[in-house]
Amino acid sequence: MKQINCDKCEKDFDIEVKIEPVINDVKRVFFICPHCDSKYIIYYLDAQIEKQQEYIRIIQNKISESEIDSKKHKKLCKEFKKLKREIGLNMDKLKLKYEIRKS
Repeated sequence: MKQINCDKCEKDFDIEVKIEPVINDVKRVFFICPHCDSKYIIYYLDAQIEKQQEYIRIIQNKISESEIDSKKHKKLCKEFKKLKREIGLNMDKLKLKYEIRKS
């Protein structure tokens, strides 16, 4: 695992990703510096994002199949990019909503 450097205490450490509930089906994905306890939020997710992430994994598996033709491969790649963009937008919306609420 790659070590990162804490912005606060400037010590290196391995990331241990944690998930905690926020409200309803919203979860916060984060890690904590083991030296100074600074909390770093990676992203927020909800049931919709989890479903989209599962679908992305299915698409990735289909893309990696060697038997698919180039037309199908192109279609899957396009679908993958679209879904990845949607997930990013949905995560950004949750981050804005819950980071502001936290302040």
